[in-house]
Amino acid sequence: MLNGSEKSPNMLLKLSELMSYILYESDKPVTLQKEVMLLKSYVELEKIGWGKKLIIEINEDIVNTEIIIEPLLLLPLAEYIFIYADKNKQQLFLRLHMEVNEHIFYFLIEAKSNFEKNNFEEDIQLLQVQKRLQAQYAGKHKLDLSRKENNISLSLHLNLKKIL
Repeated sequence: MLNGSEKSPNMLLKLSELMSYILYESDKPVTLQKEVMLLKSYVELEKIGWGKKLIIEINEDIVNTEIIIEPLLLLPLAEYIFIYADKNKQQLFLRLHMEVNEHIFYFLIEAKSNFEKNNFEEDIQLLQVQKRLQAQYAGKHKLDLSRKENNISLSLHLNLKKIL
């Protein structure tokens, strides 16, 4: 930003959106649409930094605007992928799939790249997400991690409620 990059204003806007959400809107449940918007802002911010080396595919089928979710559940899952992607910024293929079917939220994030860490299951970030899910969605969630060679897949199924 100090060098006057053309990307700076857009990066600053995306960062501002993220910070505002984290600071002012993460203390109570939010609409699923808002949580997805935060996730997309984060991915767009990463896209600016990665440039053409990040290829993103987003599939979204969320029609019901009354669905609520605990905040900041999806962001750590996306961060997890970017944290372990090759620091040399080799190409990263990222696919996000989100849908709601009868109040069940299906979230899938898949990535293909060269990853730096082999022991993904012991990651503190994922352990924190698992603890939050157990506390906030006990018996109403399923989180799976799969890793094969240069592929990582995280899937989350949540039973969500309607706003009254």
